[in-house]
Amino acid sequence: MAMARIPKDRDGDERRTAARRRPPVVISARKLLAPLLLALACQSPTDAPPVTPDPVPVEVIIPSVPCAADLGTFGGLQWKARTQGMSGPGPNLWSACNAWLDSAGMHLRVSQRDIGWTSAEVYTSNSMGYGRYEFEISTRLDALDRNVVLGLFTYPGGGLDGQHEIDVEVSKFGATAANASNLTYAVYPATAMTTTQGRCALRWDSTAPVSVHRFLWSAASVVFQSFATKTVTASTAPYRAWSFKPTGTFAISSGSWPLRMNLWLFSGHPPTNGAPLEIVISKVTYSSTLPTTPAPSTVCQ
Repeated sequence: MAMARIPKDRDGDERRTAARRRPPVVISARKLLAPLLLALACQSPTDAPPVTPDPVPVEVIIPSVPCAADLGTFGGLQWKARTQGMSGPGPNLWSACNAWLDSAGMHLRVSQRDIGWTSAEVYTSNSMGYGRYEFEISTRLDALDRNVVLGLFTYPGGGLDGQHEIDVEVSKFGATAANASNLTYAVYPATAMTTTQGRCALRWDSTAPVSVHRFLWSAASVVFQSFATKTVTASTAPYRAWSFKPTGTFAISSGSWPLRMNLWLFSGHPPTNGAPLEIVISKVTYSSTLPTTPAPSTVCQ
C-alpha cells in the first residue's frame, strides 16, 4: 500500500536554512554592564551600606578567690596580693582580703578587721621597663579621704627605698586645707641620693566618675598625664600633666621592675568617717611602645 506523501513546507525550510546561515548576534560586556554602572553612578553616598568597625577586644576577667594571694590575670599581667604585718608605707597592716578581681576590674580596699585597720597592695609577677603604664580608675578621686593614699607605681622591693620608683599618688597626705594638693607625680633615681628631685604636687579637682592616669617612661624623661575622661586618644588634652627630665647626676632607672598598686592609710590613721573605703581600677595597660603625645611642661604648676 503506498503511503501518502506529506507536502513540503518550502517556506519553513527556507526560513530555517536562513537562520542557520545568519551570523550570531554578539552583545558586548559594556552594553550588558551599562545599566548597572549607571545605577551605581547615580547612587548617593548615603545609600551605601554602613561600614561596621572591628569590635575592640574586651578583656574577660576571671574572678579571684577571696583572700587569696594569687589573684590571676589582669591587663595581661599576673597579679599577687601582699600579706604582711605592720610595715611601710604608713606603717600599715596588709591583708590579701582587701584586694580582689571581678568583672569590674581590680578592687583595693582599706577596712577594719579583728587585727585593726588593714590596707591593700597588689603587684605583678612580671617585670617591665621602659614604656607606657596606664590606669583607668572607676572611682571619683577628688573627694578621696585625706588619710587614704592611692599609689600606682613601679618598685623593685627588697629594701631599695628611694630608688627605681616611678609613682602616681592620689592623696592629701592628711592635709586639712580644702585646696591642698592631692595628686603627686614622683621619680626616684637609679641610685640612692639625698633628695628625690623628681616630684610634682598638683590639685586634682575633677568630679569625673572615671579618670585615666599614666606615665611614659624612657631613658631621657618620664612624662605624667592624667585625663578627666575614660576615652583617651592622641588628641585628648590631659587635665593634669608634667614632664620630668633629669639634671646633674640624677639618672632615671633603666631596670625592669614589678608594677604595683596600693591603697593605704597615711601614718596608719583610719578614714576620717571611720568607714571602709574602696577604689576600683577598671583597666591596666602596659605597652613597650610610647604613644605620640605633645610634651607637657617641665614646670610643675
